[in-house]
Amino acid sequence: MLDHDDVGTNGVYRAADGALTRIPACIEMITLRAVVPGTYAANVHVYQVGGDAPQAPSDPKLPFPVKVTLTKLNPRVEEVARTEVVMSHLGEQRTAFQFVIGELGDVSVDREADVPFIPVEPKVEG
Repeated sequence: MLDHDDVGTNGVYRAADGALTRIPACIEMITLRAVVPGTYAANVHVYQVGGDAPQAPSDPKLPFPVKVTLTKLNPRVEEVARTEVVMSHLGEQRTAFQFVIGELGDVSVDREADVPFIPVEPKVEG
């Protein structure tokens, strides 16, 4: 389940003086709400850089680092994997890591995996 899809405009708040301030972290959050045995990939895709949302002017520069964390919540909070992937161009897609969830909820991580994406075309302005 995609709990939060940060498209770059969600990290904005209005200060007491009315000024808009951007929170520099963009966070995507996916939750598996049950033990669902299988193999999964944590992939990163540079879909768009910057944006045209007037309430959140932004000009991120490529290359930029993306931090990816895998956390188990039950029976206790446990960080299973953490990595950083440097993304360098529009349309780039990379695998942060692949992980396997076993029948009893055990998790193993493969940090060397390279799981291909379905090809996509970058958004064309105009």
